[in-house]
Amino acid sequence: MNYTENCHLPQWDGDDRVLRTDFNEAFAVLEKIGTDHARVRAVADGLVRDAYRREVQGRVFHGLGGLTDGMWINALNSREEAGGDGHGWNGKYGVCHNDSGLPTLEGVAEGAKEEFYISTVPTYKYQSRKAAVTFTSNGYGTMDTVTLWAWHNSNYTDSRDFSLTVSCTRLDTGETIEAGPFTSYGHWFYPKVGFPLEPGISYRMEFKVPDGVENFYGEAGFALACTRRTVDVPVMTFSVREAEKTIVKSIKNPEAQSATGIVRWNGQGSVGLSVNNTPLTVLRTRETVNALGRACRETEFRAEQLPEEDFDVTLHMEPQESGLDVSDYGLIWE
Repeated sequence: MNYTENCHLPQWDGDDRVLRTDFNEAFAVLEKIGTDHARVRAVADGLVRDAYRREVQGRVFHGLGGLTDGMWINALNSREEAGGDGHGWNGKYGVCHNDSGLPTLEGVAEGAKEEFYISTVPTYKYQSRKAAVTFTSNGYGTMDTVTLWAWHNSNYTDSRDFSLTVSCTRLDTGETIEAGPFTSYGHWFYPKVGFPLEPGISYRMEFKVPDGVENFYGEAGFALACTRRTVDVPVMTFSVREAEKTIVKSIKNPEAQSATGIVRWNGQGSVGLSVNNTPLTVLRTRETVNALGRACRETEFRAEQLPEEDFDVTLHMEPQESGLDVSDYGLIWE
């Protein structure tokens, strides 16, 4: 009887006896080959995943760079990588589809600083037609309302309310958003401003007595960090900024024919990847940790026959009521 050179599997000639022991031995060899092949695949898979993990960590902690020829990764560690405003970037890591990252009154007010307040009474030494306050947001959301105060001086009978516009300037970029006009009334009023806030970003709010208005005699300012008046109601209220459910990125193919897609996420809901609007096949989901060492799920996808030219990769996120967070996603070229 002849045998194969590498695996020593039997090759029967026409006059060879067919014995049960030959079959058993041959299949035992095949079983060992299969087991060894599975081990090799597991080791290779582990190495690829480890490379992906290290690349994500490198981008989160050290910025862009690394194995860009071996994989494309969006680590979602900046507002820009998350797709810009409206994508629910929580300012720490990833896209947030819940209210866990909302700003808090304590976090915002604790470091707020009043720069100046309005004082237009002619007999007062301090004079200002503007009120301003700076603060740093500790969460991702919208400032719905802010509390303003206006205290008219009773010595001046012609003192009246005035129309005002509230502005909010993001101090790192200089971007300014305005709300109003509003009309001041009473001592306290609560205009709905709708200013978007992001964690770790400092802002400056301001309003003023408009030029040409000379009949307001009194003081006014923001109840936030106020040095003149106190109020027992919340000085501002916050609401969730609804995150977009898709992020689209244009990718250049490095001459790869296929790829493995990875999405690491947490919460309740579902995630998906598509290439040029064609959904990728889900292979499996397992428990792992993200780049910050926090427990998460990792869903793996299969991308066959990638386009030769540039193509779009779309991350799809479908949160349930309790929310969903995505920390990173990418393609591993093959």
